Amino acid sequence: MMKWRLGGQTMDIKTSIAFAIMVALSLVFGVPASSFAAVGCVHDVTGVLRIVTSPSDCRPSESPIGVGSPATSFTTTVAQGSTSTLVDSTTLNGVTVTGRCEARVNLKFSVPAADGHSLLMSGTRSEDGLVEAAPTDITSIEISGRVFVNINVIAADSAVGPFARIDVNGLKTGPSGDCSYFGMIIPSS
Repeated sequence: MMKWRLGGQTMDIKTSIAFAIMVALSLVFGVPASSFAAVGCVHDVTGVLRIVTSPSDCRPSESPIGVGSPATSFTTTVAQGSTSTLVDSTTLNGVTVTGRCEARVNLKFSVPAADGHSLLMSGTRSEDGLVEAAPTDITSIEISGRVFVNINVIAADSAVGPFARIDVNGLKTGPSGDCSYFGMIIPSS
Protein backbone atom coordinates (compact mmCIF):
# COMPACT_ATOMS: atom_id res chain seq x y z
CA MET A 1 0.00 0.00 0.00
CA MET A 2 1.30 3.48 -0.92
CA LYS A 3 2.10 5.82 2.01
CA TRP A 4 2.47 9.63 2.03
CA ARG A 5 4.22 11.85 4.56
CA LEU A 6 2.79 15.21 5.63
CA GLY A 7 3.96 17.15 8.65
CA GLY A 8 6.01 14.20 9.87
CA GLN A 9 3.01 11.86 9.75
CA THR A 10 2.61 8.87 7.45
CA MET A 11 -0.76 8.54 5.71
CA ASP A 12 -2.14 6.05 3.25
CA ILE A 13 -3.73 7.21 0.00
CA LYS A 14 -7.28 7.19 1.45
CA THR A 15 -6.20 9.38 4.37
CA SER A 16 -4.32 11.72 2.03
CA ILE A 17 -7.43 12.13 -0.11
CA ALA A 18 -9.61 12.66 2.98
CA PHE A 19 -7.23 15.32 4.24
CA ALA A 20 -7.23 17.07 0.85
CA ILE A 21 -11.03 17.02 0.85
CA MET A 22 -11.07 18.46 4.37
CA VAL A 23 -8.83 21.34 3.28
CA ALA A 24 -10.87 21.96 0.11
CA LEU A 25 -14.18 21.95 1.99
CA SER A 26 -12.80 24.38 4.55
CA LEU A 27 -11.85 26.75 1.76
CA VAL A 28 -15.10 26.33 -0.18
CA PHE A 29 -17.24 27.14 2.85
CA GLY A 30 -15.79 30.60 3.26
CA VAL A 31 -12.94 30.28 5.72
CA PRO A 32 -10.75 33.29 4.86
CA ALA A 33 -7.19 32.44 3.86
CA SER A 34 -5.75 34.64 6.62
CA SER A 35 -7.44 32.57 9.33
CA PHE A 36 -7.47 29.15 7.68
CA ALA A 37 -6.35 26.23 9.81
CA ALA A 38 -7.45 22.67 9.12
CA VAL A 39 -6.86 20.16 11.91
CA GLY A 40 -7.19 16.41 11.97
CA CYS A 41 -6.06 13.39 13.97
CA VAL A 42 -4.33 10.50 12.22
CA HIS A 43 -4.50 7.08 13.89
CA ASP A 44 -0.92 5.93 14.54
CA VAL A 45 -1.54 2.36 13.33
CA THR A 46 -4.36 2.48 10.76
CA GLY A 47 -3.69 5.94 9.28
CA VAL A 48 -7.41 6.80 9.53
CA LEU A 49 -8.05 10.54 9.63
CA ARG A 50 -10.60 12.23 11.94
CA ILE A 51 -11.45 15.90 11.44
CA VAL A 52 -11.38 17.80 14.76
CA THR A 53 -11.46 21.40 15.91
CA SER A 54 -8.26 21.31 17.96
CA PRO A 55 -5.13 19.15 18.19
CA SER A 56 -6.06 18.55 21.85
CA ASP A 57 -9.07 16.53 20.58
CA CYS A 58 -6.74 13.75 19.38
CA ARG A 59 -6.91 10.45 21.22
CA PRO A 60 -3.79 8.84 22.77
CA SER A 61 -3.52 6.52 19.75
CA GLU A 62 -3.61 9.47 17.30
CA SER A 63 -1.25 12.20 16.19
CA PRO A 64 -2.42 15.72 15.26
CA ILE A 65 -1.96 16.92 11.71
CA GLY A 66 -2.85 20.31 10.32
CA VAL A 67 -2.42 22.88 7.64
CA GLY A 68 -1.56 26.23 9.14
CA SER A 69 -2.37 29.68 7.97
CA PRO A 70 -0.97 30.34 4.50
CA ALA A 71 0.32 33.61 3.12
CA THR A 72 -0.77 37.03 4.35
CA SER A 73 -0.95 39.84 1.82
CA PHE A 74 -1.25 43.60 2.15
CA THR A 75 -1.85 46.67 -0.01
CA THR A 76 -1.62 50.27 1.15
CA THR A 77 -1.07 53.78 -0.16
CA VAL A 78 1.34 56.13 1.61
CA ALA A 79 0.83 59.85 0.96
CA GLN A 80 3.63 61.98 -0.46
CA GLY A 81 5.84 63.15 2.46
CA SER A 82 4.66 60.38 4.82
CA THR A 83 6.05 57.18 6.38
CA SER A 84 4.03 54.08 7.24
CA THR A 85 4.74 50.71 8.85
CA LEU A 86 3.76 48.16 6.21
CA VAL A 87 4.55 45.03 8.25
CA ASP A 88 5.12 45.12 12.01
CA SER A 89 7.69 43.01 13.82
CA THR A 90 5.09 40.65 15.31
CA THR A 91 3.99 39.56 11.82
CA LEU A 92 7.45 38.97 10.40
CA ASN A 93 9.46 37.30 13.21
CA GLY A 94 11.00 40.51 14.57
CA VAL A 95 11.50 42.31 11.25
CA THR A 96 9.72 45.63 10.59
CA VAL A 97 9.02 46.83 7.03
CA THR A 98 8.47 50.56 6.52
CA GLY A 99 7.44 52.52 3.43
CA ARG A 100 8.48 56.18 3.06
CA CYS A 101 7.08 58.27 0.21
CA GLU A 102 9.08 61.34 -0.76
CA ALA A 103 10.42 62.45 -4.14
CA ARG A 104 11.44 58.79 -4.37
CA VAL A 105 9.70 55.62 -3.22
CA ASN A 106 11.55 54.05 -0.26
CA LEU A 107 11.37 50.67 1.42
CA LYS A 108 13.15 49.79 4.68
CA PHE A 109 13.60 46.45 6.49
CA SER A 110 14.90 46.72 10.08
CA VAL A 111 15.36 44.94 13.40
CA PRO A 112 16.07 46.55 16.80
CA ALA A 113 19.58 47.98 17.02
CA ALA A 114 20.36 45.97 20.16
CA ASP A 115 22.78 43.25 21.14
CA GLY A 116 21.88 39.92 19.63
CA HIS A 117 19.61 41.34 16.90
CA SER A 118 20.67 40.97 13.31
CA LEU A 119 18.61 41.18 10.14
CA LEU A 120 19.26 37.95 8.31
CA MET A 121 18.08 37.89 4.71
CA SER A 122 18.72 36.24 1.42
CA GLY A 123 17.20 37.15 -1.93
CA THR A 124 17.09 40.03 -4.38
CA ARG A 125 16.19 43.69 -4.41
CA SER A 126 15.58 46.00 -7.32
CA GLU A 127 15.53 49.76 -7.62
CA ASP A 128 14.03 51.05 -10.89
CA GLY A 129 14.92 47.77 -12.59
CA LEU A 130 18.50 47.37 -11.29
CA VAL A 131 18.53 43.95 -9.60
CA GLU A 132 21.06 43.18 -6.85
CA ALA A 133 21.53 40.61 -4.12
CA ALA A 134 20.10 41.68 -0.77
CA PRO A 135 22.75 42.05 1.95
CA THR A 136 22.90 39.68 4.91
CA ASP A 137 23.62 40.00 8.64
CA ILE A 138 22.86 43.72 9.13
CA THR A 139 20.40 45.70 11.30
CA SER A 140 18.60 47.48 8.44
CA ILE A 141 18.45 47.96 4.70
CA GLU A 142 16.74 50.78 2.84
CA ILE A 143 16.23 50.84 -0.90
CA SER A 144 15.02 53.80 -2.93
CA GLY A 145 13.84 54.27 -6.51
CA ARG A 146 12.49 57.10 -8.66
CA VAL A 147 9.59 54.95 -9.90
CA PHE A 148 9.60 51.58 -8.11
CA VAL A 149 11.35 49.34 -5.61
CA ASN A 150 11.01 45.63 -5.09
CA ILE A 151 12.47 43.19 -2.57
CA ASN A 152 11.99 39.41 -2.61
CA VAL A 153 13.72 37.70 0.31
CA ILE A 154 13.58 35.30 3.16
CA ALA A 155 14.14 37.35 6.32
CA ALA A 156 14.31 36.98 10.09
CA ASP A 157 15.56 38.73 13.20
CA SER A 158 18.35 36.45 14.45
CA ALA A 159 17.18 36.94 18.06
CA VAL A 160 13.47 36.27 17.43
CA GLY A 161 12.49 33.49 15.15
CA PRO A 162 12.48 31.48 11.96
CA PHE A 163 12.69 32.89 8.47
CA ALA A 164 9.63 34.05 6.56
CA ARG A 165 9.35 34.68 2.83
CA ILE A 166 8.43 38.27 2.02
CA ASP A 167 7.89 40.01 -1.30
CA VAL A 168 7.25 43.77 -1.15
CA ASN A 169 6.82 46.25 -3.99
CA GLY A 170 6.61 50.04 -3.84
CA LEU A 171 5.51 52.24 -6.74
CA LYS A 172 5.12 56.01 -7.27
CA THR A 173 1.55 56.55 -8.49
CA GLY A 174 -0.35 59.26 -10.30
CA PRO A 175 -0.03 63.04 -10.26
CA SER A 176 -0.35 63.22 -6.44
CA GLY A 177 3.05 61.57 -6.04
CA ASP A 178 1.67 59.08 -3.50
CA CYS A 179 3.30 55.67 -3.18
CA SER A 180 1.46 52.37 -3.47
CA TYR A 181 2.88 49.37 -1.57
CA PHE A 182 1.80 45.75 -1.84
CA GLY A 183 3.28 42.50 -0.72
CA MET A 184 2.93 39.01 0.64
CA ILE A 185 4.38 37.15 3.64
CA ILE A 186 4.65 33.37 3.81
CA PRO A 187 5.56 32.22 7.32
CA SER A 188 7.79 29.25 7.92
CA SER A 189 6.46 26.35 9.90
